[in-house]
Amino acid sequence: MAKRFTDTDKYKKPFIRGLKGAYKLLWDYLYHDCNHAGIWIVDFDIAQIYIGSDMPINKSDALKFFNTDEIRVIEFDNCSKWFIPSFIDFQYGTLTETNRAHNSVISILSKYGLYKNKGLIRGLQGRKDKDKDKVMDKDILAPFEVFVNEVKNGNHRQAIEQWYMELKLKPKSLTELLNKGFKGQLLTDEKVHANTLELKRHFKNWLNTQDRVGKLDEYKLKQ
Repeated sequence: MAKRFTDTDKYKKPFIRGLKGAYKLLWDYLYHDCNHAGIWIVDFDIAQIYIGSDMPINKSDALKFFNTDEIRVIEFDNCSKWFIPSFIDFQYGTLTETNRAHNSVISILSKYGLYKNKGLIRGLQGRKDKDKDKVMDKDILAPFEVFVNEVKNGNHRQAIEQWYMELKLKPKSLTELLNKGFKGQLLTDEKVHANTLELKRHFKNWLNTQDRVGKLDEYKLKQ
């Protein structure tokens, strides 16, 4: 049976205090169910069983609540795994390669590209492909694909339609503009990789910038 440190003041902290009951339990569960490198194999069916059917949870809400004001959960490996950087911070402090107790953790994190330049990767959506000629690798592209699917299924749709009305854009231009908006800047902004809410903010800012420099004229509705 593994033993881990616990923070006796965690429920006094604004982040935990502000969570709904079900997600307080889920956050605590993640700290116990993740491996010793802070990596959790995403399985909400099992998590729900342990937490209890009277406390319903789901992945999209969990990411939204956990990553609202800062990135606490990093998805990677096609969103099948979560990395929790704060687990490392609390259990080990700063990882040191000369510390034998840290070697296994560093090895696991390095395998997934979560430990580089002697420090944790924070806010990245997994590791970049070794082929530098690729514009986006599958791990970086994953959150974008999730975002596009959410838009198609109705999530974020109302906000995006409002932006389109304000900018007088053709609705059918959405897919093309989504691809243009995330082709270059997404790779250079680590925070954007983390979740779909950041992607939505990024897309809105990109649209406004493109409009100011006249690059959306071809997508405008005819007056």
